[in-house]
Amino acid sequence: MAPDGTVYVSDYVANRVFRLSEGRLASIAGGGVGLDGRAANANLWGPTALALDRQGNLYVADSIGGTVRRIDRQGNISTVTTFWGPLGLAFDTGGVLYVSSAYGEVRGIDVRGGSTSLDLSSLPPPVPQLGYMTFDTAGNLYVSDRTPATDPTHAVLGGGCRIVRLNPGMKHSPVGPWGLTVIAGTGLCGFSGDGGPAKSAQLNDPNGIVFDKEGNLYFADAGNHRIRRTDKNGIITTVAGTGVAGYSGDGGLATEAQLAYPFGMGITSGGLIYISDASCACMDPATPGHVRALQISDGIITTVKGG
Repeated sequence: MAPDGTVYVSDYVANRVFRLSEGRLASIAGGGVGLDGRAANANLWGPTALALDRQGNLYVADSIGGTVRRIDRQGNISTVTTFWGPLGLAFDTGGVLYVSSAYGEVRGIDVRGGSTSLDLSSLPPPVPQLGYMTFDTAGNLYVSDRTPATDPTHAVLGGGCRIVRLNPGMKHSPVGPWGLTVIAGTGLCGFSGDGGPAKSAQLNDPNGIVFDKEGNLYFADAGNHRIRRTDKNGIITTVAGTGVAGYSGDGGLATEAQLAYPFGMGITSGGLIYISDASCACMDPATPGHVRALQISDGIITTVKGG
């Protein structure tokens, strides 16, 4: 989400980044064969998370390509860093870019280009397989720990189906080590716990994370085909999805709608959550995904774009 309400969407299957503004969708990067230069002529390979810096430059986690790319306001793309399997991106208030990897690493990249890996050794087992990230207003970094990989050639065999908080108030240098707290998930994948403490609930492949202005955390519980909320008291509930994969429910309550492997999310200041409803968990271009929107105030879900 850009401050002006523009929505940016990464298309992992089509290897493109799209801009959605006033109902119009435009490809702004990918689909080409080049590396650096004009973003519209560049090659992307499995783009996932997106993040905007304070100057309005858009950063892309090019996951299979093993790079983090920057698209400037003139539409030029450049490589920021190489990084094995980047999935999540988030900027702190000081302009440090944090990158998470499916291989269990979080790296901080400062404004001068220096980078340091965070110390995650105090996180209880299993070994994490990290995904999307975001910061809260207090400067804590939240990262999703995804499901165990089924293909050992592409990711670590860890993955704890958890949401982890990294507390910068407990770090001893600009980028680590940080204090680590599991705020949702037990370390075992599944579905349970709605109405109770999030730390006692089971999740299944958590991905995108956003906060509303009241400080409630929302995340895409992709393997459970749901969007779930952990409130300020640590209680978890489902706010969208029935748990059965599908595509239905537009114009009605989100808890009665079907989602299919929701991944990235963004939120507006007015409490409208944009959801990438992936529709499949595979590289299948014949199964189109959708961008859907959930209004927190009334719980209604709609489709913004599809195909």
